Amino acid sequence: MSGHQLTGDWVIWTSLLVALLLSITPIPHSLMSIRPLWVALFFIYWSLALPHRVSLLAAWFFGILLDVMVNSLLGQNALVLVIITYISLLFSHKIRPQPILTQMMIIGVILIFAQLLQLWIYTLTGIYPSKLSIWDYVTPIITSTLIWPWLAAALRALRIRMKVN
Repeated sequence: MSGHQLTGDWVIWTSLLVALLLSITPIPHSLMSIRPLWVALFFIYWSLALPHRVSLLAAWFFGILLDVMVNSLLGQNALVLVIITYISLLFSHKIRPQPILTQMMIIGVILIFAQLLQLWIYTLTGIYPSKLSIWDYVTPIITSTLIWPWLAAALRALRIRMKVN
């Protein structure tokens, strides 16, 4: 394995760890519902930018880590991340060349699907979070979609600077 390959892997894995940390960073309770879906966004970005470097196994691994960190049903976030990563990988060649506004809409649809999948899992298991509100599922989609252009630009700059391909 070349040094270039190691550098690229290091950058991708570190960025995903940063996404995990952003997902668990304490914020005021009033802002909890607007927290973006960081890990999902990072996986979507890497799936679109470098589909040959992102695996469903990595999505599953980070999903399990997220499940443990946020104390959710083990495998819940892993399943959701694997499915949205699969969708992103499957359609990466169609999503990547789109203008940023079209990408935002597509990402929004993918995240709506992810949140519906979360709700479906809660329904199947009968384990509902306390004080379940629809806004707790809608606002993260909105904030995630709105920050997509800046996140994509920042990760693209990082990818170019670190020569990850």
